[in-house]
Amino acid sequence: MLHNYPVLNQNQQVNIAFLFKTQVNKIIPRIMKIRLFFIKCQKCIFAGMIWESYRRGFDAFLRLEKSLSANSVEAYRHDIEKLAAYLEDNNIAAQPQEITLVHLQDFLKWLNQNTINARSQMRIISGIRAFYKYLLLENLITDDPTQLLDLPRTGRKLPEFLSINEIERLIAAIDLSKPEGERNKAIIETLYGCGLRVS
Repeated sequence: MLHNYPVLNQNQQVNIAFLFKTQVNKIIPRIMKIRLFFIKCQKCIFAGMIWESYRRGFDAFLRLEKSLSANSVEAYRHDIEKLAAYLEDNNIAAQPQEITLVHLQDFLKWLNQNTINARSQMRIISGIRAFYKYLLLENLITDDPTQLLDLPRTGRKLPEFLSINEIERLIAAIDLSKPEGERNKAIIETLYGCGLRVS
């Protein structure tokens, strides 16, 4: 059975072609966005798999080669996970060998923004440095991006010290009638006179 389609004049054909083209022009950018999204997801999944593989190898290295305790291995893993969280938060789908000094400097800024103190930052960077040394040792990377990374500065705390009166009272409290009394007095005077610290 033959269908009887209406015959369109040229003006109608132009209108239909224009509508079709407009709809296609609206759909194509959406399709491209979806396609780019899936490509990015694939990259992220692949990068995540590489990171996890390297992290498992690093864990085994720390346990078997370095004989570290489970808590120490967990602390190193936590440091690497901080870097992974930064990459994820900033939509950076980079594998360990693609991380650069700039990424790590931005990571330090990110740690600052998340109010992580300087000592914790130093520990995290130390863990990441150990991770990259492992990757170099295993020939998984050729360059170590942590090599030129500057650690945050921490304020040095002045030691607590005794006043002159406290030292005089301490020396006066020594029993000089006992044989170890002279020795103890000499030790205290040496410590104080030389400014040595006792821990």
